[in-house]
Amino acid sequence: MNTVVLGLQFGDEGKGKIVDIFSEFTDIAVRFNGGGNAGHTIKVDDRKIVLHYLPSAVLHEHVELILANGMVIDPIEVEKEINTLEELGIPVRKRVKISGAAHLIRLVHLERDLQVNKITGIGTTGKGIGPCYTDKIARYGVRVREISAPLVKILPNCSQYLHHCIDDGKRVLFEGAQGFLLDIDHGTYPFVTSSSTGIGGVFSGSGIGPMDIDRITGVFKAYTTRVGNGPFPTEITDPQDKNKHHLTIKGNEFGSTTGRKRRVGWLDIPALIYAIRANTVDELAMTKLDILSGIDPIKVCTGYKVNGHKVNYFPVHELSDAEPIYHEVPGWQEKIGDVEQFQDLPVAARNYIKMIETYISSRLGWGGISIISIGPDRSQLIRR
Repeated sequence: MNTVVLGLQFGDEGKGKIVDIFSEFTDIAVRFNGGGNAGHTIKVDDRKIVLHYLPSAVLHEHVELILANGMVIDPIEVEKEINTLEELGIPVRKRVKISGAAHLIRLVHLERDLQVNKITGIGTTGKGIGPCYTDKIARYGVRVREISAPLVKILPNCSQYLHHCIDDGKRVLFEGAQGFLLDIDHGTYPFVTSSSTGIGGVFSGSGIGPMDIDRITGVFKAYTTRVGNGPFPTEITDPQDKNKHHLTIKGNEFGSTTGRKRRVGWLDIPALIYAIRANTVDELAMTKLDILSGIDPIKVCTGYKVNGHKVNYFPVHELSDAEPIYHEVPGWQEKIGDVEQFQDLPVAARNYIKMIETYISSRLGWGGISIISIGPDRSQLIRR
């Protein structure tokens, strides 16, 4: 089975944990977009591992790791990441392959990124991602195949290699970076990333086709966060709001790439439906449900008012004129990190999940959340 894992919000949804779990049944893990602006965190026992370039399948020694053509690569940072993992006793170097068609991030891109940030105020990670993609589109970028002394194996044709693996029955996992609401075409432009973060990015960024995919898993948090500037209608803006403090501190909402405090807010169901439909998602994974323990009541955005009219869609291009409509549900006080079965969750937690599923189902005809993460550890997971 070939699987895609995508983020359905503004990134930081917890994709790394889901990829890590899926990787047990994977032969090849592929990153297809972005670069060092990604920050995927995996927690195993007492170890917390933050990845920026390599797929989150690194802990599974049988999995081959591919950085595909849709990525932009800083070779110095990739080397640092590989060395760090090797020093931790995680063998990765011989498993890594980089597409020769991926573009190289150079010093000029880092410098230009800082300048652009000062002018636009977009709030990028400063990793040179946007300027590198700019040079790629302008057709004067430098590609990985031009490195004279590569540190890992270079693939002359990533697409051909992946098709050969699929034809041989290998199981491939495609790992997205950032989230769909940051997609260059379909996100909250101009406050977006510089690559395609949705299902289209899988195809252009790796060279495989739609018929090569068996499952698309969409990952979302039980609430919403965003790093940097840009519209965020369900954000809790009052600095004195106890729920804002709760979500930030208990959720450890600080960027794994920049360390910046994330903006926090309530779950946005219209935005979630927008992302599910645009990416033909057929499986949902919810993360960080445990962080909501202790909040009562819990707000959920179920629609919007745009210029005085109620709408049930996500007004991605009209967010400055949109006011979220909230539905409040009872919260719960119990800690749920040790729960193993859905039926053992507090009633209010189960009802919160069912309410989300009902809203999604009313629009899409389905809405089952089959994976629920209730803590950072690999074992803290409920499957339905």
